[in-house]
Amino acid sequence: ETVQDRMRQASAEWITTPGVRPFNKESESGAFIYLSGQSSGMPLYQYTKHIPNSITSIQIMGSVECAKSTMNDGSSCVDHGRALKEYLARTYPQATVRFDLTPSTATAMSRMVTSKYLICGPGTVECLLPALSGEVGTYAV
Repeated sequence: ETVQDRMRQASAEWITTPGVRPFNKESESGAFIYLSGQSSGMPLYQYTKHIPNSITSIQIMGSVECAKSTMNDGSSCVDHGRALKEYLARTYPQATVRFDLTPSTATAMSRMVTSKYLICGPGTVECLLPALSGEVGTYAV
């Protein structure tokens, strides 16, 4: 059994936990963007290079560290997440877009592994294993 297999199994079990709340069809046509205290903010338009027009949901999730950290452009991580949510909601009007902070690493990891599109900014080391553990046909950057 590989690390990928274990990550997929743990995600499959955790995703059914009450309170995790993935979007409907997130694994088929949803994007997941993770922001942590170590994330370097990207210009907002950079995110759209990795999200197709057919997307149905976009979950932006920030870690607890995001709540108290500053991005490389001087803005707070939370402000970056809020601005990103507004920008993506205008860019993808057909998609449901949400920004949440989560204290649960397990919730974030399970959502990262099971989403169709995973997007993490430079320096977001928490995304490494989930990005490598995605199913065939998923996209991670």
